Amino acid sequence: MPSLHGYNPDEKYTGFGNIPEGAYNATITDSKEVKNKKTPGTHLALMFTILDGPMKNRKVWARLNLQNDNEQTVRISRSELKNICTACGGIRPTDSVQLHNIPLVIHVTRDGNFDKIRKYESRPAMPTPAEVSQPEPAVTMASSSEPAKTASLAPPWKK
Repeated sequence: MPSLHGYNPDEKYTGFGNIPEGAYNATITDSKEVKNKKTPGTHLALMFTILDGPMKNRKVWARLNLQNDNEQTVRISRSELKNICTACGGIRPTDSVQLHNIPLVIHVTRDGNFDKIRKYESRPAMPTPAEVSQPEPAVTMASSSEPAKTASLAPPWKK
């Protein structure tokens, strides 16, 4: 009889489970056009990979029905694709591969037992090293009767 290598049927399987709802830095790492199973047409399957944090390297998928008999389904999918393109810096791709490896923020929620991307946003611009090392400028206050004075940036209790 073959060995089950330590398998215990009473042990609870945890698997990966769902990704906690929230915003994640991610990028599209795969895309392909897939024939719809139940309706005529195709959908664009996009695989997003989370870039950092405790969910790093986890995958989330989006399916955009860009070819479908239902016009509303196509309109919703095109709107979602436009939001993705805007979040990727406003690019105007001619092929889904052009969306790959561009960092963006995805907002993950739950749809039944499945992770669903509800929103796409651009990642905030990171300051350049020169901007980080620049000292804060002094705040000046001027009135019409007095010359400009430099205000202290210290809180009142430290003056």
